[in-house]
Amino acid sequence: MKFISQDDITFEIDNEVLRQCTKICNTDSSIVKLTSTKSKILQKVIQYCEMHLNDFDIPEIQKPIKYQHNIFDIVSFKDAQFITNLEFEEIIQIIQAAKFLGINTLIDLSCAYIAIKIRGKNSQQVKEMLKSNKPITDEQEQMDRDMEIKVKK
Repeated sequence: MKFISQDDITFEIDNEVLRQCTKICNTDSSIVKLTSTKSKILQKVIQYCEMHLNDFDIPEIQKPIKYQHNIFDIVSFKDAQFITNLEFEEIIQIIQAAKFLGINTLIDLSCAYIAIKIRGKNSQQVKEMLKSNKPITDEQEQMDRDMEIKVKK
């Protein structure tokens, strides 16, 4: 099957590698255009699928994630190594691509890692981690302060 990224890079992927892609496995299409996924992100998603080529059962991440855990405590070493080598911005884009393709294990891995990294942080710290450069309104800032006060009580 061929995948075409947002920047018009074509990836030809073996059907066995696509076994993790539940939404794509059930289609007759031989070409899939991912209009909102850049080639760099698509390449990471494919890398994840290739890592799990011979894994017929990827263990589910236990929820809720305990506070003292780090990602290496809750997933396989190869998954932990994969996700920790990515920037947060890439992880967000990977979640979007994985959702489109139906790769639930990659979505879970990405969300678990983000949850672990933002746990215990205030909204400003999370924004800095996510490198959010969007200006916030006075109303949003007041809501953030109100939420922080409620959490501290």
